Amino acid sequence: MALVGSLWRSVVPVPRAFFVNQRGYHSGIDRSARAVSIDWSKCIGCRKCERVCTSHQGLNVLALMGSPKGPRMSVKGNVPLVESDCISCGQCTIACKTGAITECDDVPNAIRALQDPDLVTVIQISPSARVSVAECFKSAQSKGNQVHKVVGACRKAGFQYVIDTGFAADLTVIEESTELMKRIERGGPFPMFTSCCSSWVTLIEKKYPEFSDNLSQCKSPMSMMGAIVKTYFAAQHKIDPKKIFHISLMPCLSKKEEIHKSTLLRDGKRDVDLVLTTREFGRLLNALSIDWDTVPSSDFDDPLGYSSGAAALFSVPGGVAEAVCRNLNSSHALLPKLTFTSGDTDSVRIAKFPLPQGPTINIASIHGSSNAQKFLHNLKLNSNTKDTMHLVEVMACVGGCVGGGGQPQATSPTTLDNRSSALCSIDTTSTQRNPRGNQLVQHLYSHFLGSPGSALAHILLHTKHNH
Repeated sequence: MALVGSLWRSVVPVPRAFFVNQRGYHSGIDRSARAVSIDWSKCIGCRKCERVCTSHQGLNVLALMGSPKGPRMSVKGNVPLVESDCISCGQCTIACKTGAITECDDVPNAIRALQDPDLVTVIQISPSARVSVAECFKSAQSKGNQVHKVVGACRKAGFQYVIDTGFAADLTVIEESTELMKRIERGGPFPMFTSCCSSWVTLIEKKYPEFSDNLSQCKSPMSMMGAIVKTYFAAQHKIDPKKIFHISLMPCLSKKEEIHKSTLLRDGKRDVDLVLTTREFGRLLNALSIDWDTVPSSDFDDPLGYSSGAAALFSVPGGVAEAVCRNLNSSHALLPKLTFTSGDTDSVRIAKFPLPQGPTINIASIHGSSNAQKFLHNLKLNSNTKDTMHLVEVMACVGGCVGGGGQPQATSPTTLDNRSSALCSIDTTSTQRNPRGNQLVQHLYSHFLGSPGSALAHILLHTKHNH
């Protein structure tokens, strides 16, 4: 049974106002969720949000309803958005052209944190954001990988420390590989689903809780980084963790929900305090009168400022699976890239990887929550697939994180391909393309965490999922 209504509300508290008039359509502002905000008075009934929610994502959260002012969109069932099947992918915010559906704006909160002299501000930058931030500025002279410019912009905005989410992606690969091998040793449960995409995790928790045990217990790279920042990083820089205000620059809206999940709190507190989407970061720079074209380049801060080429692939379909296989490779030579072929349906791509001194594992890569739901339905009907598929990578947004709901509006049919190509270029030009070869991550293990999958690693880097 899907996890909705009062049960889901107990997991994700409703923090904002919600109004429904007596006619049953939404007459005010729905701010019940932490990621998506809706002002129905701005809706013109164009149904673009409904089409992307239903056709692209297969969620059917929105529906057209009548009102005295003409047709308007509404949440199905006349419930607050947080009590619906919404997974906060944010694709509706890209589709909406009137400003009726937007991300919950955290730019003012970020500015307040930057101006607070008692706080130490830390920002982590995701791989997807570094190849798309420039799109927020029409005057930008170049697009593609602008990582050093993004870091420089963060410093000009006043962030004291700027770190690389890719570092935590390498960490995630090592922990996830360890978990996969343990599942293989004990015979399941299979398949193991990746857990990096918080919209995908929410989809499982809300609509398919019977598959919760199939989710990897590894936190997402963002949440792993949050735990490391307020423990290891704080100790390295002699900072009181209570004074750290940790912001994440992400391509998706669902990360705004993720940081509030009760299963990710430590001692009742968040490890990541705020999430800014790529679009919000562009607005932050504009609000602070920072000229993108004149921002000087800068480098990440140690010891969380380096990542392998594989970390950049986390943002493109098949990238997480590719990174895991590289890490499982016992030789130092880089294996040929995973070759995916179409599965039983066009929505699933399949690959095989022979484990060193072990069996050949079957891997699937899926992007788009509509495709993911088709796969889950087939999995219910075909127990053989469940037993023979070992690792399934899922990204809720079509195109993966490069097509996340918090990204700038794509200006051409090739925009997502260009972002993906920039990330793949980071990988191919990297001097270290295997996560296991990241010496800063290895130092973290040898001087703090111990071994992969250790007791401390489980406390800081792993989680339980809501059933």
